[in-house]
Amino acid sequence: YCRLSCEEFTLDQDRLGDRFVHLTNVAVQRDHPAYKALVKQGDVVWGRTKFEQHAQEEHGFSQDEVQAVWPRIKAIMGSVFGSARAQLEPSRGQFELFGLDLVLDQELNPWLLEVSFNPNPNPNPNPN
Repeated sequence: YCRLSCEEFTLDQDRLGDRFVHLTNVAVQRDHPAYKALVKQGDVVWGRTKFEQHAQEEHGFSQDEVQAVWPRIKAIMGSVFGSARAQLEPSRGQFELFGLDLVLDQELNPWLLEVSFNPNPNPNPNPN
């Protein structure tokens, strides 16, 4: 899924310190005055289809350009887990869940921000 901020992204000097513009974490965004309404409208978390439609219709990317994002994300995931393979210990009957946070630049290149060892698997936390 794709998590959005409640404020439109900008690099304007007077907004550089605005957490609502630059951080998409639920812990930050839930304090925004419009958060509950935006969650109900579906404007805080998008699924893959909505993201792809937005990239094509609002930013002029072709379907092929948008589809090329997913193999690049998979390659990043492969690099992350390949480099950590020696530290990952398999346990019979158990599994670990990891979350990878990525950001896409203006050319749809994915960049790894962090790996979480205790991610929230729910993309739509209750806004109440």
